Formats: sequence, structure tokens, C-alpha cells
Amino acid sequence: MPDPLGRVAGFLRERTEYYLETRGGLRQDTVRSVVRSGKGWSPPSEALRRGKALEAIRDTDDFRALAAAAKRTRNILGKSAKREDLGEGEGVDSELFQLQEEHDLFEAYQAARSDLTQFEATSQYAQAFRRLAELRPTVDRFFDKVMVMDPDLALRSNRLRLLSELDNLAFSRLADLSEIEAGTPDQGEVASG
Repeated sequence: MPDPLGRVAGFLRERTEYYLETRGGLRQDTVRSVVRSGKGWSPPSEALRRGKALEAIRDTDDFRALAAAAKRTRNILGKSAKREDLGEGEGVDSELFQLQEEHDLFEAYQAARSDLTQFEATSQYAQAFRRLAELRPTVDRFFDKVMVMDPDLALRSNRLRLLSELDNLAFSRLADLSEIEAGTPDQGEVASG
């Protein structure tokens, strides 16, 4: 028997998506990003505020690169990593870091975490997205220099846990950045010139 509450929730989510796009003026991928985030679509007024804040920064070079890193992270965590790759450990063990880029990303993540938590608690979404964009150089260096899927299970597990924490905090909490499409605005939109 179909779940009536699930059907109602699905209907409300679809109506919210429609509202965010048609009345809120958000691009389709921004709507997907906000609705599929850890914060979700309810209440719709907060989803709209997050979407508007995301729209204001999403076309900057730093934010586009961060969205690409979010996609890469999601692919590694979802397609390349196996359950056993995550290991039995809890959290990230900084003692296992072998490269400076691992330390740098961990420190940048730690420094951003309290800011992002505060911005989220006070609904300062524009500030939160700008703070996320500041992570871009550190994330880029990590992916340039660190082989996440290292043959050594302990190193691989620790690196995957680091990416998982980064994904949960930065890449998918307020908006699922892996949903942001690269390139130009959606078809039908006219770029201001």
C-alpha cells in the first residue's frame, strides 16, 4: 500500500520546487541544489533565501570550482569508494596525514566549520556561501596533490573520511553543490550584458 504521508510530502516538495523556480526566479539547478541539501525544502521561505544567496555567488570562479570539487568528491565517495574503504575508524585522524595538502584541507575545514555553523544558525546564507568559496584554493591543492584512493587502506580510509566530513559540512548542508551545473545560465535565460 502506498505511503499517504510520503505522497503528500512528495507533492509539497514538487510544489515548492515549482514555486522556487517560477515565482522565486531561481535556476533549475539552484532549485535542485537547495531542495536536495541537508536543510531540504521546508520551510519554503528558508529554501528561497538559501537559493537567492546561492544565485548571487554561484557564477564566480571560486564557487564554480568548488561546485566541481563537490561533484568530484561525490563521485569518489559514491562510485569509487567501497564500504570497506571507509574503515572502522571514527572521524579524521590527523596523525595519518602524510602530505601538507591533507593538513591544509583539514585545518581549513576546521576553521570554516564554526563560521558556517554560526551563519547557518542565524540564516546568513550569503555569508556562508562566500565563506565556502574561500575553501576553493585549499580544496584544489588537495585534489592536485593527494591520491585519495591510496593503496594503503588506513590512508585511503582517513582521506575518504576527510572528504565525507567536507561533503557533509560544505558541499551539501545548505545546498548540494554537486547539483550546480557548470557553464552558462539555463536555456531561456538571457545573460545581462
